[in-house]
Amino acid sequence: MYALAQLMGAPGKPVQQVVANALAQNEGYELIFCVMSPSLSRVASTFITSFIWSHDIVSRLSLGGVRDLKAVTSWLLHGEKFGPDHQEHVRNILRRIGKLEFMEWLSPGSTEKEDEDWFLSLRKTLEANMRHTNLFPPGRIFWAMRDNSFHPSLQRPDDPSLHTASNPDDSAAGDRLRVFEVENPEDVFNQVIFSMDMLSAHFVQNYEKYLRNYL
Repeated sequence: MYALAQLMGAPGKPVQQVVANALAQNEGYELIFCVMSPSLSRVASTFITSFIWSHDIVSRLSLGGVRDLKAVTSWLLHGEKFGPDHQEHVRNILRRIGKLEFMEWLSPGSTEKEDEDWFLSLRKTLEANMRHTNLFPPGRIFWAMRDNSFHPSLQRPDDPSLHTASNPDDSAAGDRLRVFEVENPEDVFNQVIFSMDMLSAHFVQNYEKYLRNYL
């Protein structure tokens, strides 16, 4: 994997060339990184504007987040360091995940509240130990999402104020965009969201498409 990353992303290689060409064609735009604390981000809002598309992982992944993920992964994969009780706890997690997947396949929506509460408690325990300092996108932040990415109860299919992006590859009406101005990035971008588009949302063509339609 490392060799493949070098082959594609090293200086002069395809990924680096695509990004460089996109930046050259769009003067005044730069790549978004998590580089500021919330307070510094607000100070920079008068001269920096960030646009984030969907669940783009880069907008949520700072060094602190990477260290937190490393700590959680180590906790799950190297249970022998924590004794036999911990190993049994990890096996219990895997058993419950298998049970939930099977029950959902067998009867969608049949998840038991006891299991939901157990996983919620586990998540809170993990989050309590994720204490590394996170950084966030800089300046004034606009976050765009497709309307159909939300739960059906929160969608607004009849709202004429929503922006509609062109969708030449689909015969449908196109992507209806909801754009939010984020006032508290520490509440919105404080964790990686493991979604289907967490990687593809970062593609240059997506930003070009939705920025042009929005602007």
